[in-house]
Amino acid sequence: MTVYAPRALVIVSHWPFFDLFKRTLLELYAVASSTDSSPRAVAAAVPFWRVVKHFLEEVPVPPEGTTAIKFHIGQASLCFGRSNPSDYPCMQTAVAPLLASFPANVAVQLLVAVASEHRVLLVSSHMHMLTIVAESLRVLLFPLKFCHTYIPVLPSSMLSFIHRALNNRCSDYVFVVAHL
Repeated sequence: MTVYAPRALVIVSHWPFFDLFKRTLLELYAVASSTDSSPRAVAAAVPFWRVVKHFLEEVPVPPEGTTAIKFHIGQASLCFGRSNPSDYPCMQTAVAPLLASFPANVAVQLLVAVASEHRVLLVSSHMHMLTIVAESLRVLLFPLKFCHTYIPVLPSSMLSFIHRALNNRCSDYVFVVAHL
C-alpha cells in the first residue's frame, strides 16, 4: 500500500535575501518534481535531500563587502552577496511593492513616521506583502538604522502585545509591526 503525504519546503532565515530564497525554492521544486527521464533529472542525478543539505549546510553567508558566493542547485547557478555597512544597502527586494500598496504621499508619510520614531502598525490580509513593505521602509531609512522593535510579521496570538503598548500612553515603545 502506497501512502502519499504532502510536503512543504520553507526557508526561514533572518537574512533578507528574498529574491535569492525565492529562486532557490523554485529550483528545489523543479529538482524535486523532475521525472527520471527529464533532462533536469539526468543532469542533476543527485538525491533531492542531498541538494537541500548542500544548500543548508555548505553554502555560507557571504561576509560584508565585495565578496559574493556562487552556488549551484539543479541546473541553476545562483549568486549573492552583502554590501559594506557604509554603502547603500543592496535591496534584496524592490521598493515597487511599497509604492504599489500605497499612494506616493502615504508611502512618504510612512517613511517620515518611521524616521521620526513614531509607532507604525501595518495591517494586511496579504501576508506576502507585509515583510516586503516593512523591509522596504527599513532599507529606505539608510544611512539611519531602525534600532527599536521591528516585527516583520506578527501572529494573531501575539496581538495582545500591541494592544498593551498602544493603551499605555506613557510608553516609550517605538515599533514597526506588520500584522495579518
